[in-house]
Amino acid sequence: MEKDPERFPGFDAAVASAMTDEVERYFDAIVFDQGGTFADLFTAPLGFVNAVTAPYYGLDPDAFGDELEPVDLDPDQRPGFLTRLGFLAAFSSRELTSPILRGAFIEVGVLGVDIPADPGDGPIPPPDLDPRRDESRARGGANLGAR
Repeated sequence: MEKDPERFPGFDAAVASAMTDEVERYFDAIVFDQGGTFADLFTAPLGFVNAVTAPYYGLDPDAFGDELEPVDLDPDQRPGFLTRLGFLAAFSSRELTSPILRGAFIEVGVLGVDIPADPGDGPIPPPDLDPRRDESRARGGANLGAR
């Protein structure tokens, strides 16, 4: 998991590793430790946070050490594994967040639905003339660390 350092300052190997480890710990806790259901994977507000990942969740990094600790996150903001940092970062590009990649994973990987190939005969969309698009995308990427 590699991110553009200009768009995602502070995102380094330690952050990527902690995010990946959190997803693994999340699944282990829900499935094996708690005997949770498939639905619980999508709804449990459990997170595993350390000083490195705390700022991404809007938590005080000084309240955490180097090891990931279980934390109850806000269930309105962070229900289930689809809101875990590791999932969000893994299903985005190096430069931008990507709801499309995440949606495609859910369609194919979770729901088992095949996404048909583009037939190639659709209309060509007009060029994007909104000069605020890049600014908006930059803000969206910068917000990764704001939570």
